[in-house]
Amino acid sequence: MEFAELIKTPRVDNVVLHRPFYPAVEGTLCLTGHHLILSSRQDNTEELWLLHSNIDAIDKRFVGSLGTIIIKCKDFRIIQLDIPGMEECLNIASSIEALSTLDSVTLMYPFFYRPMFEVIEDGWHSFLPEQEFELYSSATSEWRLSYINKEFTVCPSYPPTVIVPKSIDDEALRKVAAFRHGGRFPVLSYYHKKNGMVIMRSGQPLTGTNGRRCKEDEKLINATLRAGKRGYLIDTRSLNVAQQARAKGGGFEQEAHYPQWRRIHKSIERYHVLQESLIKLVEACNEQTHNMDRWLGKLEASNWLTHIKEILTTACLAAQCIDREGASVLIHGTEGTDSTLQVTSLAQIILEPRSRTIRGFEALIEREWLQAGHPFQQRCAQSAYCNSKQKWEAPVFLLFLDCVWQILRQFPCSFEFNEHFLIMLFEHAYASQFGTFLGNNESERVSEEQMLALGMLKQVASMTAQSKASSCWKLALPLRFLGSSPGGFPADTNFHSTSFSEAEPPRILITGGLGQLGVGLASLLRKRYGKDNVILSDLKKPSAHVFHSGPFVYADILDYKKLREIVVNHRISWLFHYSAVLSAVGEANVALARDVNITDYAVQIFQGAVKNGTFECNLKASTRLPMMYINDCLRATLEVMEAPAERLSMRTYNINAMSFTPEELAQALRKHVPDFQITYCVDPLRQAIADSWPMNLDDSNARKDWGWKHDFDLPELVATMINFYRARTRIAQAN
Repeated sequence: MEFAELIKTPRVDNVVLHRPFYPAVEGTLCLTGHHLILSSRQDNTEELWLLHSNIDAIDKRFVGSLGTIIIKCKDFRIIQLDIPGMEECLNIASSIEALSTLDSVTLMYPFFYRPMFEVIEDGWHSFLPEQEFELYSSATSEWRLSYINKEFTVCPSYPPTVIVPKSIDDEALRKVAAFRHGGRFPVLSYYHKKNGMVIMRSGQPLTGTNGRRCKEDEKLINATLRAGKRGYLIDTRSLNVAQQARAKGGGFEQEAHYPQWRRIHKSIERYHVLQESLIKLVEACNEQTHNMDRWLGKLEASNWLTHIKEILTTACLAAQCIDREGASVLIHGTEGTDSTLQVTSLAQIILEPRSRTIRGFEALIEREWLQAGHPFQQRCAQSAYCNSKQKWEAPVFLLFLDCVWQILRQFPCSFEFNEHFLIMLFEHAYASQFGTFLGNNESERVSEEQMLALGMLKQVASMTAQSKASSCWKLALPLRFLGSSPGGFPADTNFHSTSFSEAEPPRILITGGLGQLGVGLASLLRKRYGKDNVILSDLKKPSAHVFHSGPFVYADILDYKKLREIVVNHRISWLFHYSAVLSAVGEANVALARDVNITDYAVQIFQGAVKNGTFECNLKASTRLPMMYINDCLRATLEVMEAPAERLSMRTYNINAMSFTPEELAQALRKHVPDFQITYCVDPLRQAIADSWPMNLDDSNARKDWGWKHDFDLPELVATMINFYRARTRIAQAN
């Protein structure tokens, strides 16, 4: 079939585009086989490129000869096109409906897309089970790789290679597969190195009404238990639903046959219940009235947050069983491809810091969703606006991403990425130029039909655009190029330090650059890499001295679009985030303080000691907080950025120097100011913030990986600060 057969009118002029929060744009509308494009000659106006596969529903209406098409997208955008001429409007609408509902997978855009940048590495082997197994093999010898499913005959929804107990042979696995729904026998999902406990996942056992039994299944599950230990079977269905499944040939593990396992039922909804919840949620978000009670009522009626709560509660339960109870866990629902994966993934995010890095999160999505057989093509066929009858659609993956966002909002410093990464994953799951989320399982993605259409194997990759200065700007997403030429292979993301030769110095941006850390770091870096390669940015007007010392740009770090423009236009390769609010401001504006950093109170005590020998402290005398002298901080920043990539074992490092209380600081001050007096008037709000901070930081990884060592302890800090403020006071008096 030719796409031209479906395009009745390929181009219409004088079309007006309306989008929320954007001014109306008049331009030329063009239809291609995969895109709706609106191009305008107006200055500073971006073209609209909308994938047909992103269109969930369209509505038409007419006023005289003017037609209007309202396009509702799977990513929840609503776009209005005013088209002159009734016939043109009808033709455009008909073409969009046909192009957005193509049945053949091989007609989708990923099979036609050609990257417009250099493809430098084969990403196909980025997240193989063998690589994951290597991470575990150093800590345990109780597991093995099984290739029993290499032809996808044992379990169509499993990958060719799985990790299973070493004591269980492949013949036993075949029997267990026949006893589990869809052949999904228990496999390793996560190994907890701290205590050797594991999370496994599977499909439901096919016990039926007769209480069918499989001794090989019992042996496999018990093989994960330590002597004298119990395990937990977490069934993501309510007991009532699980009992009803027995009448259809399914069921759950009988306690008589699994005496060492305690079964727990949790009620996580699936299929149409979740889809209806999403529809109601989007309706609430599109509510035109500004009545808060009405909005909250609709939000509650959608039950979306109820689903979030159930999923997170179950994931926390699994994590607690592993970490606190020291017990292994088997998780399943019915098929083991939806709620099971939500729980196993979130439990790993809670337990495993690596899963909260960009690379680790990519590996988690690949391992626990793509290779584990989540049916993306079925679940993401429709979104919240489609009017056709629901089949297998459900926002399972979107719910998972929302759960991750909930955790991220509570512990932002524990993640290497932010919500923009999660949004990008959501958008690509529903419509993408890449093949990452095509198909329902690995078997479909590597089927002979698709391989012939591709002319090569699929690849997993990240986009890498080369700048003129050979520095890279990279998008973090494991993407599969389905339309790449056989000679080129996509590049995978590398987020480790980059080494620069003297001829190619890094381009550096420092946000919050007008603070003490920013100005100090800029001075240090400009001496090393040149004045023009270090750019300061801030919300405030710089002093004349700072302005003339090197490049400066105005930037609000909360304006993502503006920040992105600065990074791209200035070819930034290193970004130092020093934006902060002072604690007093942060306490008055908690929402702002959560978005940026919070600094400490300690400097004021030195000012008071030198000025009048007294200081009133708003914290308890025993409040211990970690502190560091600025020179140590700047040196540590430069050392980690310049450390060879092969020496860095992680993406987030703590650096520590000293930890002291106000009373200990006062005692150290009296060695320089003998009559110094400190009084305490505890501010409950400030104290609460201080109590939420750690008393000390573990920087052993920094010391081990790149030789970090601080120079200033408390005595050196006090002597340096006292001398600094005394010199400042003498200068002020002299003037």
